[in-house]
Amino acid sequence: MFFAEDRSLKSCVNKQKRGMKNLSNKKAAVREGIAASALYRRLGALLTEDSDNKSNIISYTTSVFGKISDFTSYIVKSLLQKKTRVKIMAGATTLILVSVICISANAAGYKLGYEVSVNGEAIGTVVDQGEAIAAVDSANETISQCVGEDYEAEPVFSRTIVAPNSESSAEEMENSILSTIDGMAECAAVFANGEAIVNLGSTDEAELLLQKCKDKYSPEEIADDMIIEFCEDVEIKDSFIAPDMIKSVDDAFTLVTENKATADYTVADESETLKSIAEDNGMTFSEIKSLNPDISSVDVGDTVKISVVSPLLSVRVTEIEEYEEPVPYESKSSYSDELYVGETETITSGSEGCASVVARVSTVNGKEESREIIDRIVITAPIPEIKLIGRKALPQSATGVFGLPTTSGKLTSNFGSRWGRNHNGVDISVPSGSSVYASDGGVVTYSGWMSGYGNYIVIDHQNGYQTAYGHNSQNLVSVGQRVAKGEKIALSGSTGNSTGPHLHFEVKKNGVYQNPLSYVKY
Repeated sequence: MFFAEDRSLKSCVNKQKRGMKNLSNKKAAVREGIAASALYRRLGALLTEDSDNKSNIISYTTSVFGKISDFTSYIVKSLLQKKTRVKIMAGATTLILVSVICISANAAGYKLGYEVSVNGEAIGTVVDQGEAIAAVDSANETISQCVGEDYEAEPVFSRTIVAPNSESSAEEMENSILSTIDGMAECAAVFANGEAIVNLGSTDEAELLLQKCKDKYSPEEIADDMIIEFCEDVEIKDSFIAPDMIKSVDDAFTLVTENKATADYTVADESETLKSIAEDNGMTFSEIKSLNPDISSVDVGDTVKISVVSPLLSVRVTEIEEYEEPVPYESKSSYSDELYVGETETITSGSEGCASVVARVSTVNGKEESREIIDRIVITAPIPEIKLIGRKALPQSATGVFGLPTTSGKLTSNFGSRWGRNHNGVDISVPSGSSVYASDGGVVTYSGWMSGYGNYIVIDHQNGYQTAYGHNSQNLVSVGQRVAKGEKIALSGSTGNSTGPHLHFEVKKNGVYQNPLSYVKY
């Protein structure tokens, strides 16, 4: 109905235009002014009634409105003429109303723009010509890549009024062009952060690909509060491409998850070679050589190109974890004048506590990205370790008086003949791991393994005397070290030829074995 009326309106307007050219014919101008008034009133009514065709009405009204200024000039000149005054005033009033209608339409969101055509086919409407030019350039590039030769289409623009929400997007215009090209296939393109990364045969296949990518890094059991998402802004868009550029779901999955990129590797160890760097990074020697054709050997600090996996899509999994973790204990210490400098004594052994933790944990492609502690409650408090630290000065020479090499223990074997041979010391039974102390100050002349005696220590007291300590589980001093009387030098044990944990203790004077019990009492 509207288009029939539209032709009638156009006929009236054309008549009005012809009348406007002959302003000297006052009667004709008045008649055309009245006709114009009726025309504009009808336009206003159609604008109100026929909302589906507003863009056509506004386009038509805009072309007529350009003549309003000419008609208004005639009105001003003719106002003094008595016969035409009333009719002209009526026409002027109508023109003002039409102006209001046009301004209202513009305020309603209608814009002056362009209809865009390519090769005689309309591809859309735009306000900004740049949008259409970019769409056509992108289509030209895609077609050129697919057909193997340059393709150069040019957009043609014609003025029109663009109704609200009717402007074409660049993608819509590009697809309109691509759909007309022989050999182009419709596809579903997957975009990441605005860049197309892979093309599949349908939207269903594209969605299946995205789900497979998420499943690769999702746990077997998915909790209700778990969030599984892509790190990138991912979209699926309808597009057109050469058929051989469309991937199957499996091939697309391999491409997206195992994509390779080049990275710089800095040589950190002098033992590294191109071959070892390649093996450490899952490459063959020929692959690393192709990336570094001018490098035959490497030194510390050199930069080498390597190939690394760089997925085109990364999956972030965020979940709430509840677990228990140990609470470390504190170490507290105080000084003691009873212990030599360098000695410590544990009064209370520390023990870890336990805490219940609720955390929000995020992983990207299976690797932890962040851990936010939401709640933490200590279930068991830790027990602090308490130590004494010695500050008693160490004597630098022998005192001439021997002290007990252990703080406790029982004498189990005397000096002298035993089992048909001479026993050159005494045996003191003590639990394995008990502290063994220097009987007097001096210099360590032997600390190591001795046949029959296991871990064995000899101290020269530099006054003609030497003492020896055997069957130790661990020696705590080294050759050349100066020790003080009472300084811990070993832990007792049962190394060498031994029937159980004990300390074998010897005393020599000028190289001759002495009975230790002549110097210490057990």
